[in-house]
Amino acid sequence: MKKILGVILFGIFLLAGCSANDRKATESASDSGREYSAEEKASADYDYAGDGEAAPTQDDASSPASERMVMYNAQMIMAVEEVPQTISEIEQKTKSFQGYVVESSTYEYEKGINGHMTVRIPSGDLTAFLQQMEDMSDKVIQKTIEGQDVTEEYIDLESRLRAKRALETRLLDLLNQAETTEDLLKISDDLARVQEDIEQLEGRKKYIENRTDFAQVNLTIEDSSVYIPEVTKGEELQTGNKIKQAFANSINMIMGFFSGLLVFMIGYSPIFVLLGIPIVVIWFIMKKKNNHSSGSDDD
Repeated sequence: MKKILGVILFGIFLLAGCSANDRKATESASDSGREYSAEEKASADYDYAGDGEAAPTQDDASSPASERMVMYNAQMIMAVEEVPQTISEIEQKTKSFQGYVVESSTYEYEKGINGHMTVRIPSGDLTAFLQQMEDMSDKVIQKTIEGQDVTEEYIDLESRLRAKRALETRLLDLLNQAETTEDLLKISDDLARVQEDIEQLEGRKKYIENRTDFAQVNLTIEDSSVYIPEVTKGEELQTGNKIKQAFANSINMIMGFFSGLLVFMIGYSPIFVLLGIPIVVIWFIMKKKNNHSSGSDDD
């Protein structure tokens, strides 16, 4: 009896499993026979509403760079006796290090000549180049070296460039498959925007590559020679002219004084008259009293 029940139960389970497999196969066949619309196919390749930029993968964001990318900037103020000659020597040294001059200028002032130079030197030779600049100078007034790590920015640029180029390829394919004018215009606008982004990213990438390969050095060259004023020549002294000028200035000062005094006296004469009348009256009264006093004493 137990054997018969076991066979029956086994048969029931077997039939249930077969029906489930048949149902799955039927669903799979129906899905495989479904036809997707053109809109669904386009949205699967390109999202019109988004910016089309894929986010960096976890491997791109977390993978360490094989080599750190650092932009170096050095500043040096050096004093030398011969500024023009030193500038020429710096240009030669820069070429010997396979570098190049970005900017060079000199300006003359009363006590000598100063110069300024901006050069780019391979980053690996920066220390050796600065050491040679110190050897060329009579005195190093200031020296600084700064570094900026741009490794993460460079990795991010590469990731964004890969995403933009992949999107550009998809847009070009969709552009060839566009059937309506509306789709053609929209895809063309998005393609132009993506290509502009690619140009900007490539420009920044090349800039970082150049700045990390070549360190920038700003050099200020000051004149350390002793300033000796030149002896003034006889014709430059002009002693006679200076005497005449001093005499004329003194005469003008005297005439200016008396002219101002005369203007003051005449211009303010009404005030002097008004002030003088009371003074004269008081003087007569005082004189009359004195005369009367002296007459009384004689009696």
